Amino acid sequence: MSFIKKYQRFLEDMTSAPVRPDVSPGTIEKPDTTTPSKPSPFKRNRPSVEPAPKATAEDVVNRFIDLMEDSNEDIQNYIN
Repeated sequence: MSFIKKYQRFLEDMTSAPVRPDVSPGTIEKPDTTTPSKPSPFKRNRPSVEPAPKATAEDVVNRFIDLMEDSNEDIQNYIN
């Protein structure tokens, strides 16, 4: 029985005149914003983290001196 009632309502809706909204000339209709938009794949809300340096200045200088000694080059060529 419920199918018959639904079918009858469907037929009534199809036979009735469509309702036109009252729109004044010169007005602009805004789009419906009630539905949420799809989330962005990029996460922009997270705070950025600055990584700590992995080596100190002394470590870099010591490594440079060791490499210069291993390759038998003079360090004075690189000092201004």
